[in-house]
Amino acid sequence: MTRRITIVMIFLILFAGFIVRTAIVDSRMVSRPGQEQGQKQGLTASAATFVGSLESDPDRGTTITGRAVLIITSANEDDTMTGRIQIQFDEATRELMARQGKTAQESIPAAVTIDPVSLFFRKGTSCPDIRIEAKNLRVETGPKMIRINDLTFRLIETPDPLIQLFCALARQINVDRHRLGIIRAINRTLI
Repeated sequence: MTRRITIVMIFLILFAGFIVRTAIVDSRMVSRPGQEQGQKQGLTASAATFVGSLESDPDRGTTITGRAVLIITSANEDDTMTGRIQIQFDEATRELMARQGKTAQESIPAAVTIDPVSLFFRKGTSCPDIRIEAKNLRVETGPKMIRINDLTFRLIETPDPLIQLFCALARQINVDRHRLGIIRAINRTLI
């Protein structure tokens, strides 16, 4: 009789442990605030101010300014990253583009998203301040095409595990060591 009670008690303890472990794993799989289920999460780098030019401007004297935000969506095995850049124009820039294109200011969007974008670590970058570059971007804004030569974003080191993975990746790239495990861990975390 006592043997039967002991077996039942062990079974209940193991079952309770399984329930608690399942609850912990489920809580880790919950998306971050503001994250739609099934949508790629991404990592947002600090915003950058950019200067571009109108591609159709014959004298190349018209400069376009604005702010750009980078969202990294995946790391690639060739030491590049993929992401999307959200570009926001201020009112003065939109007015200038409308005048140049001889259209109404309402036809020029206040924000444009470039997706996908190929990104690179700046040579020699490392924590606590990782520099990520996007080169030779072209953005269509209604009647005009804008060319942005170089955009550099900063990724500041924090205790966040995803940021720490990017620090490890930058470190491995700088010393030319194996990094596929880090890249896979970053992509698992970004999804």
